[in-house]
Amino acid sequence: MTDLTEEEIKEQKLKELAEDQERYYKDQVKKGAVHEYQKGSKIDFSINGNGKAFHKKKKKKHQSGKAIKKLLKISKTNTNTENNVETDDENEEDESKEDVKEFFFKFAESHIPLLFKDQFGKLFAHVMINDINYDLMLLTSNKFDKYIYKIFYETETKFVLRKEFRKEIIEHLQYKAEFSGITKKLDLRVAKTVDDDYTFYYDLTNNNEGITAIKITPEGWSYENNPPILFRRFANQLPQVNPSLYIIDNKDDKIFDKFLDLLNVKDDDNKLLLKCYIVSLFIPVIAKPILMLHGEQGSAKSTLQELIKMLVDPSSIRTLIFPRDINELVQKLSHNYIAYFDNVSSIKEWITTF
Repeated sequence: MTDLTEEEIKEQKLKELAEDQERYYKDQVKKGAVHEYQKGSKIDFSINGNGKAFHKKKKKKHQSGKAIKKLLKISKTNTNTENNVETDDENEEDESKEDVKEFFFKFAESHIPLLFKDQFGKLFAHVMINDINYDLMLLTSNKFDKYIYKIFYETETKFVLRKEFRKEIIEHLQYKAEFSGITKKLDLRVAKTVDDDYTFYYDLTNNNEGITAIKITPEGWSYENNPPILFRRFANQLPQVNPSLYIIDNKDDKIFDKFLDLLNVKDDDNKLLLKCYIVSLFIPVIAKPILMLHGEQGSAKSTLQELIKMLVDPSSIRTLIFPRDINELVQKLSHNYIAYFDNVSSIKEWITTF
């Protein structure tokens, strides 16, 4: 048996999904939840924004026929208050609603390879963005809510899933993540795997081009799609420039010196010390020295910090100021791999003990 190409695998998955949807529709027809609009005509099952099941002839812009029966019922099921017994129709509607809900749950789960808790107990999903890339999303975020909308709308039937349905799906996925027993450590910008101390990964924070990280080994470096590291990303982070694999000229080996020439550092010993410091920033796990700059006002100390920040940890916020409370400080430190505080004249006692 020959190995399937990525395109063939994709076509096979789409075919399986289409077959599952067709089987599901036929099952609903048997139960009486929906029926065919015209005997023998091609139909397309969908659910509209009001939670009603409808069908339409293919290749027509408008719905061919009115909504024929509710498949999902938003309001509470009416019961017989006199004898507290539900009618057969109400029982059938409840069964149909639960069937559709279960279908929604499974469809959402099919797009999410991994549900887990991070080292701080927050719930995450590792989701498929396209055929190449994955992304990490907090289950309580607006981004994840939009992702659930996206995966239903981008199907052939273009489901427009209402907010309350998305909420039920997200709550179900939160339950799965909470009790899955899976805990994963999330890293920021630079990391390594547990079993290899000599292979590092540098997050480029750029999913759009299919390049997510740089893999660094003793033999060299390379691009790595979907690395074995789960990187946490924040809104302040900027995509790093993609490094070139090719030597432009014979002066490329001096590129680090060219960068240092941008800094207002004249002494050779200090240049060497600064070089070692910058290299250490790309090595995970090891302790990092604190950069303490001395110089007169206007000697480009802040510029030096900003250039190193953009080289190692690009961000829309290049330098920080000390906050007023510990919660804000924790947030700033957790959202930045490198945190430089500018114009510090004094440090409060609660910060020194943090």
